[in-house]
Formats: sequence, C-alpha cells, structure tokens
Amino acid sequence: MLSPPLATVELEGAAQTTAGTEVQVQIMAPPHRPWRLLLQPQGPPLPLAGRPLPLVQVTWQGRPARFFRDGAANPGCAQLCAQGQGPATAVLKLQVRIPPEAGAGCWRQRLLFFLEAP
Repeated sequence: MLSPPLATVELEGAAQTTAGTEVQVQIMAPPHRPWRLLLQPQGPPLPLAGRPLPLVQVTWQGRPARFFRDGAANPGCAQLCAQGQGPATAVLKLQVRIPPEAGAGCWRQRLLFFLEAP
C-alpha cells in the first residue's frame, strides 16, 4: 500500500528560479517484501496565478537516502524514485525550474506514484 498514490503540489516562484515543495510518502509493505516506487508528473503545471508553464522537468531529493534517491522526471515518463523492502517513510523535496518567460506565479503540479512489488 502506498500513501498518497496521487499528489497535487503547489509551486510558487519567480522567473529563472526554482519553485518547490515537499511531499511525505509512506510505503506500507510486509517486512522483507521488496518494492520499487516510481514517480510520474501528470502534464504541465496548471496556473493558479501567473502565466501557464510549458511541460517542465520535475526534480526531487529523497530522504532518507537508504531507500530514496535523487532524480528527475518529465511528464508522461515514470522514473525510479525509491527501492527497498519492508515499510518505509520519506520526504520528497520536489522542484521545478520556472522558465524566464513565465514570470512570477503559483502553479499546481499533479504527480502519480506507482508502487511495484515483484
């Protein structure tokens, strides 16, 4: 079991900066059960205030590093975010670079998490 399976994060920033937020992920697996967690951005960030953003790459830093790794993903492409066995909890620090033409604003990015247990 994975919580949350889908996250919506709000990003705030100005042109040529990095907007970010944190998401807590909890994996509830039996002890010694191997698993892999993949993350996939769902489309471009939606504007709440400001101009629309094009498709952007979402980067993250995962802690604790024992299971979770740093990485990047583009919309429509799932990337390995963590791998381990048994239960785990982590914080993912998500970031998106705001392109110069976007200016300041606030955006919402949907993220889909896939949990695989071979």
